[in-house]
Amino acid sequence: VIYFSATVVTFISLIMFIIISDRKVMFYNASFFIFTFLSNLGQLFIGMSSNVEEALLANKLTYISGCMLCLFLMMLVFDACKINPNKWIRLSMYGFNITVMLLSMTTGFTDWFYKECHIEKLNGVTVLVKEYGPAHTLFLIMLYGYSVIGFSLLVYSLIKRRKIIYKNVILMIVQYVITLLCYTVGRKLLGGLDPLCISYSINSLILLFVTYNTGIYNLDEALLASVDKQDSQGYLLFDKKMNYIGCNNVALKFIPELEQQNLARQLNSHCCKALDKIEEMIKGYSGESLKESISFDGKDIEISVNYLYKSNHIRGYIVRIADDSKQQEYIRRLDLVSQNKSNFLSNVSHEIRTPINAVLGMNEMILRECHDENIREYAMNIASSGQTLLQLINDVLDLSKIESGKLEVIPVEYELAGIIQELEAMIRPLVKKDSQEFKVEASPALPKKLYGDAIRMKQMVTNILTNAVKYTDKGLITFKIDGERDGENFIFRYIVSDTGRGIRESDMSSLFTAFERVDERKNSGIEGTGLGLAITKKFAMMMGGDITVESTYGKGSTFTITVPQKVIGSETMGDYHTARREIPRTEYSESFHAPEAKILAVDDVKMNLTIITKLLKKTQIPITCVMSGKECIEAVKSEHFDIILLDHMMPELDGVDTLKILRDEHYCDDTPVIVLTANADVDAKSAYLSAGFADYLSKPLNPAMLEQMIMDYLPKEKIIRQ
Repeated sequence: VIYFSATVVTFISLIMFIIISDRKVMFYNASFFIFTFLSNLGQLFIGMSSNVEEALLANKLTYISGCMLCLFLMMLVFDACKINPNKWIRLSMYGFNITVMLLSMTTGFTDWFYKECHIEKLNGVTVLVKEYGPAHTLFLIMLYGYSVIGFSLLVYSLIKRRKIIYKNVILMIVQYVITLLCYTVGRKLLGGLDPLCISYSINSLILLFVTYNTGIYNLDEALLASVDKQDSQGYLLFDKKMNYIGCNNVALKFIPELEQQNLARQLNSHCCKALDKIEEMIKGYSGESLKESISFDGKDIEISVNYLYKSNHIRGYIVRIADDSKQQEYIRRLDLVSQNKSNFLSNVSHEIRTPINAVLGMNEMILRECHDENIREYAMNIASSGQTLLQLINDVLDLSKIESGKLEVIPVEYELAGIIQELEAMIRPLVKKDSQEFKVEASPALPKKLYGDAIRMKQMVTNILTNAVKYTDKGLITFKIDGERDGENFIFRYIVSDTGRGIRESDMSSLFTAFERVDERKNSGIEGTGLGLAITKKFAMMMGGDITVESTYGKGSTFTITVPQKVIGSETMGDYHTARREIPRTEYSESFHAPEAKILAVDDVKMNLTIITKLLKKTQIPITCVMSGKECIEAVKSEHFDIILLDHMMPELDGVDTLKILRDEHYCDDTPVIVLTANADVDAKSAYLSAGFADYLSKPLNPAMLEQMIMDYLPKEKIIRQ
């Protein structure tokens, strides 16, 4: 029963090994299972023999298998200990084992291996009783020699070597211990029967477990060997529990610390930045593409993680490491080019805005002071063209920031009615009274207060509203706002419909492409660069929304911007026409007088100072003008001002440095300083506020905004409202 059971166990182990080894396995592993089965089969045949000839024949099978088992188990020890003996050692071992195996075949013909043998019956089982000859000593030397050497190598590797799979080594040590116990103690317990069949059965089960659980047949060897041929990429393998399996030689060049890592254990990631990043990426990996670049030890490396598959099942993770220096250098050059482009565009914007400030400022004075209708019409055309030029500059700057990934959404609290009113105020002057009609429809259920990027919101809607006006020769333009609540957000729909020229079906695909203008021949007389809709699309997507269009050529178009905004409070806007403030009159009239107030204006361009004094002339505010930061400091030392209008870009001492001196020296701690700048960047305002400015005005100066800001910051007792 014992012999039969042991044979069945080893046979099942062999079959299971073949099943789980669904790829080319190591020769030694397969041989170990085969010869274990054959050895136990030989023991079974001995127990069933009816004469000495049958018993000797079966005994030869056990010795052939035993010789091969010792050899292949030793090879498995070398593999587990990561030892690669040279070919002469291997050939010597093969030669010695084959010699012993051939000598065992002489049994029955010579007395070299057995001097004498006969069979006996023990509890009904045939037992071969042998008197060993001199050649049998070689078998014992082989058996004990391999056992001592193998056991010693395993223990040494367990203590000293790091590049081993600890679980494998420990289990193989257990194999040797079980064999020793069976050989020394088992024979007495079994009453003289050979106990090694039990040892072989247990050992085959242990090796089967090792093979299945950690791949002692080195499922990673072929992969790592193949990828080693690619000398530019490193590979690391991990099992499903994130235990480190191994790496190729290229990975060691990238991360020398891998030499100190224990196999079949988790990484000691704290020893270097790269291993820490690898561990973090594996923990966060969910099957989607995961790739990151880091700088490590003076090198730029790219790390990517993927699943390691075996038979279409996930068996672990494979980490790829590649030299990313060229890519990072390319990215740095692109960033430099992008930065240079941004700087160039900013400088161009600054240089253009400065003369436009003078043009539009003086033009504003013509509109205020001239009553000749023809001249006023000319001035209105100048104002319209100036605003078109400004919009073009803003669009180019926005597109540049979008392409470089530097455009950010800046959320603030705002009231919806005020935004709609500002949009209406901007569009109504553009509407041709004799041929166009403009209607605003806002749902009363819209929330009153919101949190979002109000500036980008206005810019998006302004783009499609101005397009509707430009491309509608005659008819109705409708601006409708509605939406629905979604948790703490409100999903807005800004819908602009017109009865204008419409868009061809063939032009729809290029409608949101930068610098593309549809139906160019028919629309050649209409101003624009083709940037507005492209930028609007980008803005909407940045804010978690989108823009769609429906159009019938020759009949009109409907653009819908869908954007979520966070709701503040539960109050609704109600009727828009009741909630909005009265839209300012087109004819200028000063909103206040302040003859007792004092303002200091600082700008290195004399024309800009003239514009400020002219625009504020009817408010009766005394304005002191200086043309440098040093003059500003001297003026503040000798006189108190209620407001300081301070230009940013000035030679020698710019506005930021001037403000710092004023605050550090405590010359005007209680005086609000408003920066004047040609920097139209939306992000600039937060930067100026952080620098200590009370507020921000961009050039060209908006007369209404300038006057409103002055009124906001002047002491209330000095303001005489009109």
